Amino acid sequence: ALVFNQTTGGVYAGAVSGTGSLEKTGSGVLQLLGANTYTGGTVISAGSLVGNTTSLQGDVVDNATLIFDQASDGVFAGVVSGTGSVIKQGAGALTLVAPNTYSGGTTIASGSLIGTTDSLQGNIVDNAVLVFDQATDGTYAGNVTGSGVLVKNGTGTLTLDGVNGYLGGTTVNAGTLVGNTASLQGDITNNSTLTFLQNSAGSYAGRLFGVGRFIKLGTGTLLLTANSSTFTGPTEVNAGTLSVGNLANPGAVLGGPVTVGPGGTLAGSGSVGSLVSSGTVAIGGAGGTISVGGNATFAPGSTLQVTPGDGGVVTPVAVGGAASVATGTTLALVRATDLPLFTEIPVISAGGGLTGQFTNVISDYAFIEPDVSTTATGLSVTFGRNTVGMVDAVTTPNQQSTAAAVDGLPNTSPIYQAVVRLPDDPEAVRTAFASLSGESHASTATALLDSRFLYSGIANHLRGDSQDTLVGDTMVWITGRSLPTRVDGDANAVSVRREDNGVMAGAERRFGERSVVGIAVGNQDIESWSREWGDRADVDGTHAGVYGRADWSAFSLQGAVDYASYRVDSTRRVMLPGVLEERMDSRYDATAVTVSLEAAWNLRTEGAVYSPFIAADYTRLKTDGFTERGGISALSVDSASDTFSTATLGVRGDWDLGQKAALYASAGWRHAFGDRSVQRSAGFVGTASEFSVQSVTLAKNAAIGELGVSLITSPRSRLALSLQGLSGDGQTAYGGQVTWGVSF
Repeated sequence: ALVFNQTTGGVYAGAVSGTGSLEKTGSGVLQLLGANTYTGGTVISAGSLVGNTTSLQGDVVDNATLIFDQASDGVFAGVVSGTGSVIKQGAGALTLVAPNTYSGGTTIASGSLIGTTDSLQGNIVDNAVLVFDQATDGTYAGNVTGSGVLVKNGTGTLTLDGVNGYLGGTTVNAGTLVGNTASLQGDITNNSTLTFLQNSAGSYAGRLFGVGRFIKLGTGTLLLTANSSTFTGPTEVNAGTLSVGNLANPGAVLGGPVTVGPGGTLAGSGSVGSLVSSGTVAIGGAGGTISVGGNATFAPGSTLQVTPGDGGVVTPVAVGGAASVATGTTLALVRATDLPLFTEIPVISAGGGLTGQFTNVISDYAFIEPDVSTTATGLSVTFGRNTVGMVDAVTTPNQQSTAAAVDGLPNTSPIYQAVVRLPDDPEAVRTAFASLSGESHASTATALLDSRFLYSGIANHLRGDSQDTLVGDTMVWITGRSLPTRVDGDANAVSVRREDNGVMAGAERRFGERSVVGIAVGNQDIESWSREWGDRADVDGTHAGVYGRADWSAFSLQGAVDYASYRVDSTRRVMLPGVLEERMDSRYDATAVTVSLEAAWNLRTEGAVYSPFIAADYTRLKTDGFTERGGISALSVDSASDTFSTATLGVRGDWDLGQKAALYASAGWRHAFGDRSVQRSAGFVGTASEFSVQSVTLAKNAAIGELGVSLITSPRSRLALSLQGLSGDGQTAYGGQVTWGVSF
């Protein structure tokens, strides 16, 4: 072996021959100038070895830096391996032909470096000319940077997989170059085949030149933003979307003919030389509309997809030559929320004349039908009402009542125009009419009818005999109540949940042994909401009432009259999927009078009382009319008067737990009479419409129960705690009360 231990720069001009190897050690640079013929190969252990295809012989193990200083063209057939790098300098062209494995990367400082995906390794800094002379198919996964150009020669296919940043542009002289917007850089001169394999959205700002084929593959969208009017080669869109410009880049041009395959889509706001489509041409919307300089042909199986832009505007396809529409084509009209109705919208304008008609016309509207018309030079579409009745598109009585009202509005009404733009989706249509109906206003009324708020506190205070042990004929008391309730939905109205909380206070006077007369007041807070639509009502109630109780031996009778004044703040969410979403707000007042009566037969034993009882409640509710605020779907709701009556049959027990405590419990069956749902009449603000909706339905039969304890906290005070519940016919309520009373 010949070893150059070169710690400083040096030049060796002699010729090295023989069967031995040459090794470079030391940190310096060794330059070989001779016409060497040694056959034992070359090893670079440190520093740099400079030579050319004449002075460097055999396979090279490069663990430092190998520099080809190639002033003239040359071919190096040896295998370069190791961890080092390869540098090409000099004005000549260096061709690497062996399957190399060096891992330190490649630098082209000047001249040309020619190779393949087998011979060129690692990342490449290209500041001159990089040539892939690819006779067979290959993939290069490294990154190419620098100021130089990339050239594709050879009949094979080269696929660039890296994220490249070279600045000198790209030339395709032979074969196929495959890449994407991350790997293909600069202007591209294409005189063979250029393929963008774009599986994600990407933008290419370079210009195209030449006469070669330009192919778009991959599922993603390729956006071209440059003017490539001098590119006259054919373009094929075989997969994904090719967008020639967009609204932000309307000057994009492809000069040659464009063919759209069955799996491809052509879009954009630029222009192409000519067009033959067997796939999809998409116009309008955010992408703009393509124009065609020459002829345009829509072949069988092709689709022209039209998306109205802002304000429902559509720019037609401007064809400079003749436009031809074959049998078996489709005009697909994409739904738009601001689509102009009953207005002719141009779709194709052909300077050289239009022949043919689209066989299929489809749109994604529930209540709109497109009507296509043609002239000698153009095609347009008008959107009008179809024959589908809105009532026929929904299922529940509330939805049908609302649908009939909307369908009867003038076609200039904003709410009518919003509804007819709904998508052709049964669930979206049902959602729209359900949220438009305002049924939550009716369901809020059921919470007021079914509350029995003040009497619940009065009855809890009067319950049991423990108060008889207190000293004094006058008593004041205070009660807090919380009663969460759920009423299930039915085939018409959705379920409702509510929180019913409040505080009551009263004062009473005892007459004789077992007669009591008192007054009571209370403040109530009800929150009622629907999970399905997000509607909500917050109710603030003020109550005042009188009550009394009388016992005659084993028989007792108690009753109360409650007057309530309510302020309701309501929020309603209107959802027309894909068209409109609004929030309606309203405030209105209501009043209610509730009469409650209970009779019991008290069977007394030692330490206990068992009381079968029957109770009746009657409520009359009057609700003011009101008008919502918030948008075009606002309702004007009429005033109303409603009643609700129940009767309860049950048994109650009271058990002494010593001298200062008692346990009480009750169980019963409650039956509701008459209408158990509430009807509200309403109309859309500013229209003559009127329709009625029903609320959720209250339980007809339900089991009720209570469990409580009464504690004598002093000779003049008592504390009572109870749990209460109701369940039946889809209605459940579980809550509790705390009552404290003082006598004097």
